[in-house]
Amino acid sequence: MPLPKMYVSFLVGVITTLCLASCSSGETGTARSQPSSGTPSVNLAALDTGSFATSPRREFGTATKTDISDVESQRMAEFVTLPFEIDPTFTSGGRPIGTISGTPRLFVDGAAKGVKVLTDNSILAAFFTTARRPGFDNNNGPASVTHAVLRFRDAASARTAAQGLLQEELSRLKGTKPDTPPELPQSFVLWSDTVTEVITPHDDYVLMDRFFAPTDQHKAAYGLAIKSLSLQKPLIDKFPKTRPAVNATIKIDQNKILLYALESPDASGNGGLAPAVYGPRGTAHVSIGPARTLQVLTDAGSTHNAYWLTQVYRAATADKASTLVAEFGRILIDAGFAPADPPKGLPMAKCFSRDGDIGKGDDCLVQVGRYVGESGDQDATITRQQISAQYKILTQADQNAN
Repeated sequence: MPLPKMYVSFLVGVITTLCLASCSSGETGTARSQPSSGTPSVNLAALDTGSFATSPRREFGTATKTDISDVESQRMAEFVTLPFEIDPTFTSGGRPIGTISGTPRLFVDGAAKGVKVLTDNSILAAFFTTARRPGFDNNNGPASVTHAVLRFRDAASARTAAQGLLQEELSRLKGTKPDTPPELPQSFVLWSDTVTEVITPHDDYVLMDRFFAPTDQHKAAYGLAIKSLSLQKPLIDKFPKTRPAVNATIKIDQNKILLYALESPDASGNGGLAPAVYGPRGTAHVSIGPARTLQVLTDAGSTHNAYWLTQVYRAATADKASTLVAEFGRILIDAGFAPADPPKGLPMAKCFSRDGDIGKGDDCLVQVGRYVGESGDQDATITRQQISAQYKILTQADQNAN
């Protein structure tokens, strides 16, 4: 389930939540509960939806010049290695994370120069992700990794970009020494007092791994970089990339699920991460409990998931949606949330609250048939308004959709 914003305010946008119980309703009066499930009745008249939409938005078309690269980047997220696959201890969300419009975050102080290298070499798409050990511990290995996949127009552009990025990183990381070890003859490896970075051109891609690793962790970081490349190369080779000449045909809403999520007023899209449709792997990148999230969504057959102000998942069956919700509820509890009161009029919603060292926030979850909706905000009232609105939208969703 996606990372709460109070969990990492510098990271991904909204909190996410998931919710239990299946129900059907009309648009007036009191909704019918399903006697077989024993779900409590919903009082539509009592629902407080604030100023949020209560009907699906009109269908999306194809991507335009302003968002086409982000949409392609979002599609590519499904074929990007997850940090916990590189090292199972990389389980806590970190910074930076994003798509092509968020790439300045990749270069810290050298943002402008780094982005110029990318644009000068015709970058088409990018997805990058970060995770760290809990507590940012570097006693037993590198404390964190930022992993990126950058796609260029052709292999020659990718090679030139990799060389340009190497030079920019050398100028940014003082005391850095470049290397090309025999185990990675196609890669550029940089060692500094605090960072080990590996930049690798691969066909029309550049693969990057940046580990926060003091000098005594260089060997461990290098070993993880080798593992990362062994995972990433075959994975990205499977990406059904859209050819630049026909990229105007990319659909924004894969499998028609994004139209059911609440729209965010944030035009920045959280570094290009939203609005988006992600598969199980892509969703895991922007989630707390990424390994469990990946497994839960895969088991539920939730192949397309909407990520916006709220999140919407469509499982293969209503029973699998119930299982998905129960598992996500456990992830929330394990992340320090506690059960909280549901919204007025929506007793079958499951809400959670957290107020601790990581941050304060509320999550609410609701299921309607095969669909699971989630909402979250630091304000408990807003969280409940969102999930109430989301419930109304999901009662109008196509339960027979692919």
